[in-house]
Amino acid sequence: MLIPPSPLAPHMVDSVYWGRTDKGNERLTDEKVRRILAGRALLATDIRDKLREFAAGDPFPAETRETGHLYLIVRPAAGAPEALVPLLTSANLLQDVHMLLNRVAAELAYSHLPGADTLRRGGGHGAVLSQRLGRNNLTEQGLRDLTLHEDGSLTLMSGQVVERRRPQTGLRDEYRMVWTPWLLGMVHATLLLAGLLADRHTGYQGQWQIGVRVEGLQDAVPHEATRGMGLDLQDRYDTDVYEATTTADTAELTGSTHAVVERLLGRLLRGLLLDAQYLPYTAEVLRSTMR
Repeated sequence: MLIPPSPLAPHMVDSVYWGRTDKGNERLTDEKVRRILAGRALLATDIRDKLREFAAGDPFPAETRETGHLYLIVRPAAGAPEALVPLLTSANLLQDVHMLLNRVAAELAYSHLPGADTLRRGGGHGAVLSQRLGRNNLTEQGLRDLTLHEDGSLTLMSGQVVERRRPQTGLRDEYRMVWTPWLLGMVHATLLLAGLLADRHTGYQGQWQIGVRVEGLQDAVPHEATRGMGLDLQDRYDTDVYEATTTADTAELTGSTHAVVERLLGRLLRGLLLDAQYLPYTAEVLRSTMR
């Protein structure tokens, strides 16, 4: 019996838990299963704490925002603290990042991330791809910062994921709309970029802690509900914050990015009544929405 690597391990087969070791597969004791599950719960708690800390650093206080915001962390679970420094200090940094972003855009048939020409170093963060030049000219619409950290982590903060919209026929009040393709595209692109950076620059092939958070969802409808796709504009999302975490290894980030995206955003898509449109999620599903 071959047990493949999986972020959802350990797996039960015929009422027995099996795991992988350097010598092959082994039957897991109840104690080992409990340790694995406890370790996974600890990792999930850790990434949630990091995610909330990251969101708390948003330059726009929640009470003054006009749009909903996205936060994403993709972090090596066990990597060298300066794994990405050789790239970040290289004279070829701009060219290398440009090449990787082109690879991501080719996979998704659209560029969902800031271009390499926006890259800047400094500020204690490694390097940032950003649509803004500095804090003084920052607007919510222009908030889209993708940071490449020295340890190989990537963090993404974006505004305008959820927008206020004027009333349409049958609606008396303003409503909020989730830009679903943009949300999926930014998450998918960032995950793939993290894996490509690891493959080509850090060599890290281990597990990653991944967390996503979307704020400003209360009473929102998906973009697709405004396009006559059989969805009712009266069906509103009923909580303000969506949060999800998962783990993946580098091979899954690059080879099965869609599966990681679905683990992160599948529950949100179902809550927005978009399972028929987007699930099971694949890159082709996303590409089709951008045509």
